Amino acid sequence: MKTNIILDGSTYITMSKSKILKDIIAFDTILSVTDLSLLDNYEIILPKEIFNQEKKYSFKNSMNKLNRKLSLNNPLRIWTSHYDIESYLLFLYLCNYLKDKKCNISVVYSDEYNIDCYSPSCMNVEELETLKKLEHLLTEDEINNYAQKWLQIKNNPNDMRILANSNVKCISFDYFDEDIIKKIKEVGTIKISRLTVLLMVDYHLSDTIIFYLIKRLINLKKIKILKENKEHFFISTITC
Repeated sequence: MKTNIILDGSTYITMSKSKILKDIIAFDTILSVTDLSLLDNYEIILPKEIFNQEKKYSFKNSMNKLNRKLSLNNPLRIWTSHYDIESYLLFLYLCNYLKDKKCNISVVYSDEYNIDCYSPSCMNVEELETLKKLEHLLTEDEINNYAQKWLQIKNNPNDMRILANSNVKCISFDYFDEDIIKKIKEVGTIKISRLTVLLMVDYHLSDTIIFYLIKRLINLKKIKILKENKEHFFISTITC
């Protein structure tokens, strides 16, 4: 039986209901805005400026589970997408970790099942079970290639990582500034919550990261608060 490696959250909840995809290791990792130099200790520190407080946690338990599966020669199946930056970075990280270990690794991309399935988390049980049939068995050269990509990303000092045309791009926080301002100007005024949803669709980033990018522009006075809701800032109205 193959061991399925996924991001924790809704994918785990859905996959746990499957009678076929039973062996699961879930990783609770956010790698798009994390200091990647700490991963050698299987630790993640989420930046205070984005998450309001510095959060430090470990994914060592998941790695221990993975190592136990490796000791049993279990083949591995990693679930990701060409749009979901968090699961894709996990995929690259694991390719680098596994590159010198003798193991069978395959990968499945949710967007190959349906272009609108930008993440395995968007899929139901039946869709996940069907997607399994579209897995790609990785060659040693492919694993080494993905591992090399991971090292390039890890050594890049930029603020965050996104997926663009199926490739990871390392960018600064101001990368989306013009697009965000343009979208606001197109509508004149908009609630922060509504703008966040629109940008999540465009960029496939989490609401927390999008919200930070908007707040950053407010602090830089490039976006104006037209009607502030102090109790629920997320529904404040903004303009440019």
